[in-house]
Amino acid sequence: MQFLLSPILAIIHRIFKQGDARSVKARRDSLKMLRNKGVSVILSFCFLPLFLSCFERVEYGIWVTILSLINWVGFFDIGLGQGLRNKLAESMAMKNYRLAKEYVSTTYVVVSLIFLSIICLFLILYPFLDWYKIVNAPNYLSQEINVVILIVFVATIFTFILRLLVFVLYGLQQPNVVSNIGLVTQIVTLGSVFIAIKWFQISSLVVFSLIMTLIPIVIYMIYTAYLYIVRYPFLMPKLNYVRKKHMHALVGIGLFFFLIQLANIILTQSNNLIISKVLGPEYVGEFHVAFQYLSVLTMFFYIVTTPYWSAVTDAYTQKNYDWIRKSVKDLKIVFRVVLVVAVIMNLLSQFVFRIWIGDKIHIRNITVILMSLYVLLQAYGNIYISIINGMSKIRFQFCVVLFSSILYLPLALFLTHKYELIGLLIAMIIIALGTNLWAPIQYRMLIKGKAFGIFDR
Repeated sequence: MQFLLSPILAIIHRIFKQGDARSVKARRDSLKMLRNKGVSVILSFCFLPLFLSCFERVEYGIWVTILSLINWVGFFDIGLGQGLRNKLAESMAMKNYRLAKEYVSTTYVVVSLIFLSIICLFLILYPFLDWYKIVNAPNYLSQEINVVILIVFVATIFTFILRLLVFVLYGLQQPNVVSNIGLVTQIVTLGSVFIAIKWFQISSLVVFSLIMTLIPIVIYMIYTAYLYIVRYPFLMPKLNYVRKKHMHALVGIGLFFFLIQLANIILTQSNNLIISKVLGPEYVGEFHVAFQYLSVLTMFFYIVTTPYWSAVTDAYTQKNYDWIRKSVKDLKIVFRVVLVVAVIMNLLSQFVFRIWIGDKIHIRNITVILMSLYVLLQAYGNIYISIINGMSKIRFQFCVVLFSSILYLPLALFLTHKYELIGLLIAMIIIALGTNLWAPIQYRMLIKGKAFGIFDR
């Protein structure tokens, strides 16, 4: 047994204990996040059959569509969260803690004003719109859907304000704490939904939406208090640390992050709405289940790359380009692992679906295959995009994503009308080719010092 364990332990030691401090921290953070996400994936798989045991397929499709619509609003912080992430990492690398506190305070005040204004605007417009028609819900659900929209929108807006905590933690290179928050939120939410459905026999979308939106608010409030009172009191936001002069720096980079995120909304979050409007809410289930199944790969790769973003900002500020090159090599090895796992998941997909959701929703093999291609393209591009984002060289990325988002909607609508769900997936793959394969080229130009014009901005 010792003969077998020694080589394995040696590999683990080399990966997680050897190397420079920045690399070791990034790897350890990735490992902690993988542990949390592993549990999170299991919990998310438990959630779907629990929901389907209480609600019909149409109601499930409507719920997913509502969440997609609401999540659009979260990007109207003008990218200030992402801007804060990079600026905070730079300030901490220079050990300028006063500047860090000014960035944090300024961002909290500006984002709060933006989102509270959005709530006021929404409450003015709310009575004049038939929300159930927007999500293509049947008439018998009209009253319930209108109430659900009101609850989910207002609660989600407050969550977006509290989620600035996430960007602060990323800037502090504490992504493992972010994954802790997500795991705790999911455990409490799933437990509450289970009790509501199994013990109290609740089958109301209104009650369900209250549970799903209020619990995250409470969890974020607890973690926010802990972060600023116990862990990092020197960063606690205060009005007298708000600086108008920092708005240019935050909005300068943040605006491009915002526009990239807004374009990415069209490329990702619009899919459920397209399916619901063109094919009907009952078709959302097949797409969403296949996406959730393969999101294991997306989450895994996102977890691995997340610690590198702010670590790259730190390294780039200190002009440590050798570390950046080595990080890219490490991430390419991880991608090969993801590729192998994707093949295995395709081979086992129907077996997993039978155990997971039974015969509630039928997911075709072609749907899983095409979704896999899309996910792999996104993962490969993310190797380089996470590095480029850490360098804050994002203007060319903005141009590519903006052009892709303009092209995507007509292409997706045309192919969905013509080939139904398969057509939508083909449109996703076509656009993913354009939005991800440019990144390796720009990265090589940047790392060799040959980037010019928009490639270097």
